[in-house]
Amino acid sequence: GNIKIVKDPTESIDIKKCVVPGQATIFCMNYLKSSEIDLMVASTIQQIFDSNLEESRDLKILLVYDEVHRLLPKFGGAGKGMLQLERACREFRKWGVGLVLVSQILKDFVEDIHANIGTEIQMKTKHIEDLKRITEKYGEKLLQILNKVPAGTGMVENSAYNEGKPYFVSFRPILHSTFRLSDKELQQYDGYNTKLEDISYQLDKLKDLSQDIFDLEMELKLAHDKLQQGKFNMVDIYLESLTPKVESVWKKLGKQPVHKEVKKIDLSKIHAGIEEAKAQRETTIKRDDQIKKVVQILLDRGFTLEQIKAEFIKRKYPEDIIDQTLKQFKKDPLEDLRNYIERALKEGFTLDQIKTELIKAGWSQKDIDSILSGLKEKKEV
Repeated sequence: GNIKIVKDPTESIDIKKCVVPGQATIFCMNYLKSSEIDLMVASTIQQIFDSNLEESRDLKILLVYDEVHRLLPKFGGAGKGMLQLERACREFRKWGVGLVLVSQILKDFVEDIHANIGTEIQMKTKHIEDLKRITEKYGEKLLQILNKVPAGTGMVENSAYNEGKPYFVSFRPILHSTFRLSDKELQQYDGYNTKLEDISYQLDKLKDLSQDIFDLEMELKLAHDKLQQGKFNMVDIYLESLTPKVESVWKKLGKQPVHKEVKKIDLSKIHAGIEEAKAQRETTIKRDDQIKKVVQILLDRGFTLEQIKAEFIKRKYPEDIIDQTLKQFKKDPLEDLRNYIERALKEGFTLDQIKTELIKAGWSQKDIDSILSGLKEKKEV
C-alpha cells in the first residue's frame, strides 16, 4: 500500500486513484488539529458521495477510520465528521463501500450509527458506560465472560452468524511491528509521493497531447512499487531516470511542463452534505420514535416480536431497520431472575435463603450462580 500525509483537511482526494485492488492507502492525519480531523472526515465522506460510484452488491472499497471518538464534541470534535459518518452508514452500502469505525468508546455514538453496524467487535473494556451498554444489550453472563477473556480476545456479533448471538474470537497478534513509523520515514513517503504524483500528472497531460509514453508509464509503475515496499534508494534511482526523460518530451514539444497543483474541495459541498445529514438525522429520529411507540403498543396487546416484525414487513418497512429496533425490546431471559435476587437482597434475605427459594421454583444452580457472580463483579466495578 501507500502512505499519504494530510496537512490540509480541505485537500481534494482522487478516491478512484486511491482504490487499488489488494492495496491499502493510509492517510496520516497526526499533523492536523482535532477540529481539522473533524473536517477531514467530513470531507472524505463527501468526496465519496461526489465521486459517482456505480452501485454494487459486492464490497469494492473499505474505509477504516481510527480513533473515531475524537470526532465527538467532548474530545474536541465539532460534530461535522460524526454527522457525515451517520449519513455514510446509511447510504454507502449501495455502492459497495464498507466502513470500519475503530474507537475506545462505543456508548457515545448516536443510535443511528449503532443501528447500521453490521458486525460489532467489542474488546475487553473497563469503561462504565460501555459496561452498562453490554449488560443491557447482551446480559450479565456475557459481560462476565468479556471481563475475564485474555488480551486479544473479543466479542463478535453479526446477525448472519451464530443465529445472531455474540461469540468470542481470539485474534492472533499482528506479525509486523506495532511501532509507528518515524517522522523522518513519514516525510520521506510524503516527499516521494509528491514527486511521483507530479510525474504521473505530467504523463497524463502528455498522453492528451498524443505522445507515446508507454515506457515512461512502466518505469513510473516500478517506482511506485518500490515506494510501497519502502525501498527509497530504488525510488531515487527511478526518479533520476524519469525526471530528465519527461523534461525531454516537453522540450521536443516546445512546451513548458504542466505540474500538478493541489486542488481543494468546495467547502460549500461539505456544508451542504452536513445539512443533508442533519435533516436525515431528524427524519430518522422521528421514524424510529414512531416505530418504537407502535412496537410497545403491540407488545402491551400481547403480540410477540416475531408477529410484530411480520406486520412491519407486510407494510414494506425495511427489514434491517425493523431488526435493529426490535433488538431494543428483546429481553434477557435472566433479567427476571436478576431483578428478583436484587430485590430479595435489599429486603434483607440471605444468599442461602434466596438460593433455596429459587431452586424450589425451578431455577438452575448454574443460572443462579451466574447472576450472583455478575452482581458481585458489578459491585466491585
